[in-house]
Amino acid sequence: MWVPSWFHSSAVRAHEYMQVWIAPLSTQDILPEARRADFIEQVFWNIHDVIAVNTRLREALNKRQKSYAVIEGIADIFLEIVPHFAPFVSYGSHQLYGKYEFEKEKSSNPAFAQFVEVRLKVHSPISDTS
Repeated sequence: MWVPSWFHSSAVRAHEYMQVWIAPLSTQDILPEARRADFIEQVFWNIHDVIAVNTRLREALNKRQKSYAVIEGIADIFLEIVPHFAPFVSYGSHQLYGKYEFEKEKSSNPAFAQFVEVRLKVHSPISDTS
């Protein structure tokens, strides 16, 4: 069974995303401390829940791939995991607000704007599926 390359790399990218974006924003003086936790929550919404569901799906598909030379189907895996896709729906419905908060901070906080500029030059965005 062929699995898209973006699917294999999603766990690596999620870890990179956490290290490159969330960890520094949580610990460095890029954002005012009084607003830091709320900003991270709003912009990165429920990323931990999305990663957990994605990891569960990836592991189930990888296990199936390793168990059989020829895979007849994967519908059973999706039937088991799709009921747990609520974090993706929540993330998607919150995405516009997160983007608004991100852009608002970037336009009013030079330290954050510089942080973003450096990260985008050095690291490809997580949404890049190449």
